[in-house]
Amino acid sequence: MSHKVADGSSITTFIKNWAKSTARDNIENVCPKIVGTTLFPPKDGVDGKSDLPPEENITPKRRFMASTEIKKEPQRRYMLCSPVNIRKIVDPPLADDSFGNIIGAAIISIDSSENDIKVEEGNYDHGLVNKLTRAISKINKDCVKKVQDGKLDLLVVWEGVDENTFKGELVNFVCTSYCGFPIYEADFGWGRPAWVSSGDIACKNTTIFMDTKNGNGIEAWVYLTEEDMAKFERDKELLTYASPTT
Repeated sequence: MSHKVADGSSITTFIKNWAKSTARDNIENVCPKIVGTTLFPPKDGVDGKSDLPPEENITPKRRFMASTEIKKEPQRRYMLCSPVNIRKIVDPPLADDSFGNIIGAAIISIDSSENDIKVEEGNYDHGLVNKLTRAISKINKDCVKKVQDGKLDLLVVWEGVDENTFKGELVNFVCTSYCGFPIYEADFGWGRPAWVSSGDIACKNTTIFMDTKNGNGIEAWVYLTEEDMAKFERDKELLTYASPTT
């Protein structure tokens, strides 16, 4: 799947409906409603090509996670990007099975010297969470309308990002969630899947959250370089809150 074509919601809905038509001879409501270009028509002079090469030596691991702490290091800034599903934000709201890359992006920056990465036991409502929550809340109907009217080029909200963000060493993270998507509802005739994974991706410092099959837990697929993964797996605080698996 390419994000030029679809987002996580689109692909999981497509697979579920594909299974319906294949295994159950049911053709009702299996055709995706392709609305991406209707909402955001392509702009002249933009070809959508990406010249970024795939990164090498990316190692995925699966974890049931509750919380962990970002390590602060001198002279570093951290930037976190979180995609946001806007199907219920646009006016009028879209159906869940609307097909396309129908997302915005909330991007926050954290200075390693700031006291906003601290996580205390039993209380996770600190600067990191607050910044991300504020950024996501700003991706609203007004923001979408500005993009549609050409007043904004991209459906992206920045929180805590300024000219100093790009000075010195910058570490980028991407965090996205498939939680709530019908990933375990695809039945091609031999039953629902025993386990669904996120597959390999070629982007380091990426975390993908997915529901467990019983719905009582969350798997976090963490993609790091082999060197960083080796350090990550030995982190004592992480092991306090998470159950690491391969």
